[in-house]
Amino acid sequence: FYSEYGFQSFAGAETLLQFARDTSGLDAGSEMVMFHQRGGTMANQRIMNKLADEYKRPSSFGESIYLSQIAQGDIIRRPIESHRRDKPLCWGSLVWQINDCWPVASWSGRDWYGNWKPLHYYMRDAFRDILPSAVVNDGEVDVWLVSDRMQAVSGVLDIFIEDFEGRQAYHRSRRCKLPANSSQQLGSIDLAGLGVAPERHFVRLAFTLADGEVYTNMRLLSSVRDARLPKSRITTDVTPVNGGFNVSVSSDCFARGVFLNVSGGMLRTDASGKALPGTCSARNFSDNYFDLPAGTCRTVFFPSEMSPEEFGKRLTVTCLTK
Repeated sequence: FYSEYGFQSFAGAETLLQFARDTSGLDAGSEMVMFHQRGGTMANQRIMNKLADEYKRPSSFGESIYLSQIAQGDIIRRPIESHRRDKPLCWGSLVWQINDCWPVASWSGRDWYGNWKPLHYYMRDAFRDILPSAVVNDGEVDVWLVSDRMQAVSGVLDIFIEDFEGRQAYHRSRRCKLPANSSQQLGSIDLAGLGVAPERHFVRLAFTLADGEVYTNMRLLSSVRDARLPKSRITTDVTPVNGGFNVSVSSDCFARGVFLNVSGGMLRTDASGKALPGTCSARNFSDNYFDLPAGTCRTVFFPSEMSPEEFGKRLTVTCLTK
């Protein structure tokens, strides 16, 4: 049972503005940023080193914030999946940590104001009761299915390997029956035999149950730093609905870590406009920081009392390939 593990990220941009009204010129070593880092200088340096090793060197502190949060989510999602694949050797995985006691760079998945970082979304998905999972190892992709259900499940597993422009290099569909509370490797794919360049492709898994419920997962075949991710053109379509807005997001090519933000609207505030801490009532999108394959559309919900005009002005989209 893995009882405690984690990786830090910086506090989000909306949270940063609550304690640093002037963010111009800030970096990971700034006094204000360091005051909100209980781990000391080495903690921030560890974050920046990881970005340089596996992602890229940020061009601004704003980019450092975003990349650090994506990295944190990726770094914790990988062991969660690994621990779950390791049944019956491993029977538990407890992440440090869920929330914070003040606005700070930390290991948390949800910050002091209730904003969800990528980690919180990724943990939610990685801990679903059924998990399709891919492992990239020595030029092969190993495909796994994990179930926490107390009864056997049957369905169809679709395995896709695609390039970032949406061209399919591999597709296999197979019927599977997974015993109760089990983990199974369902095969391996030789990338060299397919003529696939790992830095230009990703693997996508979709397990569909008889009742139509679908469990999906995606991962790059290389590190983000080595991936030849093309510039993506992302479009959004906003529809007012009861209690907020549906936002449909599309991309012309693979978009990594799509982050939707509503400037000035991601926090609950009191009558004076001051953010309310620790209430778990931040205005989070139903999904965020997701990967979007070429030609696909993802629709997410955002609870808000804003007018459509105001919401449209405040909505921004960030990704690693934009």
